[in-house]
Amino acid sequence: MKIIKILFLSSYFLVFPISPALAGNNVTITCSAADTCTTSSPLPIFDEKNIYPGFISSPAPVLTVVNQRSADECNLTFFAGEFSGSSALTAKINLSITSGSTVYYASPLSDLLDGSSHQLGIIAPSSSRRYTWTPSFDQNADNDYQNLTAKFNLDFNFSCSPPAPTLTPTATPTGSAGASGEGTVLGAASAPTCGDKAPAGAPILTSAVAGINSVTLTWLPAPAPVSYYLIACGTSSGKYLYGNPNVGGPGTTSYTITNLSANTSYYFVVRAGNGCAPWPFSGELLATPSGRIFPAGQAPPPGFQPGVLGEVTQPMETITPAAGETFGAISSCQENIIPLIVGLIVSVLSILRYQKRKERMILLLVVASALAVIYFWPWCWIRSII
Repeated sequence: MKIIKILFLSSYFLVFPISPALAGNNVTITCSAADTCTTSSPLPIFDEKNIYPGFISSPAPVLTVVNQRSADECNLTFFAGEFSGSSALTAKINLSITSGSTVYYASPLSDLLDGSSHQLGIIAPSSSRRYTWTPSFDQNADNDYQNLTAKFNLDFNFSCSPPAPTLTPTATPTGSAGASGEGTVLGAASAPTCGDKAPAGAPILTSAVAGINSVTLTWLPAPAPVSYYLIACGTSSGKYLYGNPNVGGPGTTSYTITNLSANTSYYFVVRAGNGCAPWPFSGELLATPSGRIFPAGQAPPPGFQPGVLGEVTQPMETITPAAGETFGAISSCQENIIPLIVGLIVSVLSILRYQKRKERMILLLVVASALAVIYFWPWCWIRSII
């Protein structure tokens, strides 16, 4: 196995002026059969100046890795080092690395600076892969971060060797999916798999509040371990076209999606992930914002990318909810109307003993309203929490 190293300088600067000056540089790494790799630009992949709360790099820089070896597959890893600047700032900057629908990394920048290597997958012989690197700054950050900077190096390792021979898949149990998010893995080639432990459950999406061309989502956190949350949305139930893996780290419980067209119904779900290991989506909530109606073909909301839904980077067992169970969602409460009906019947039979018709009608309306509040809504809420 041969290991080739490439070094980039990546920088963030925070100033908070009125108009931001942003720069994201697309870079191509080309690794030849001669054990050398070259880069297309000496510029850093990031050079973001004057960022502000809610900032998302757009367009996000793209790193393209080309494997020119005709007989070797190459495993790409990276780590961040030689950090200088404000650690407090790095805790508020989120970074996601995606390729297609797969999230390879999503976490606060502070988590990246631990010196650990992170997998970006196998590049097959004579092929290439594009990675989108999207930094964002916490939309809830305050003025404590003015004039702070953060700088660090990105060190890429390209390890190449001939592909392992193809083996006949054989089922190998790897433990309880409910405990680790891992399932049955098929024995195959020697491609590295995700070594991160998935969250122990899904977040519970509790509300979707529509605003002016915006929707604010709120959820109950997923069980640890969690390094990021991803929101997916679409205009049809169950069909999510766009995803944003830059929502925030483990303490995040709300996020506001902007640049949404008015009078359009949007369907939202949220999932938790830890490194390269995601958990299934929460239940779905619907919201219809007000405000301006955007023309057809409007770009996705800031931070959302087509098809980026956080799919798994290794085989995982499909988790099927038990009867009546949902993954991290508040129930529709339709089944909870039974206590209300029973309560109404009992109340009507009790009220019929009153002789005056007017008294019966008034009492019936009061009791019916009280039962709707007492039996229906609190029951629904408690059921969704437990």
